[in-house]
Amino acid sequence: MALVNFEHLNTLMETHNASWMVGVGLVIVFGLLNAFGIEAFGKAEIVLTFAMWSTLVIFGIAGLLSPPHAVPLEGWFGSTLSLSDPFSVAILPPNRATAARLTLFGRA
Repeated sequence: MALVNFEHLNTLMETHNASWMVGVGLVIVFGLLNAFGIEAFGKAEIVLTFAMWSTLVIFGIAGLLSPPHAVPLEGWFGSTLSLSDPFSVAILPPNRATAARLTLFGRA
């Protein structure tokens, strides 16, 4: 499962029927790290947490700075909402939860 994003490595491991070795290897590495003591495990945890946080921040900033793509987003719920016409936004019907809440409190 850890190799899903690395197609070449995933294919290589599957051809040798050794994809299970990734999980076992991670358990062994963290087990050995834990055997060295809580200080070493804590330091590794801090490094891994910083790496995870920094990749999330980098990808988030890259996503915010990238230009928007004009992709049609029509799906199960119809076409996307156009906010260019203020009148159509003002007369949006309430959703079911709002209607149920209004009915529950006797306002409908």
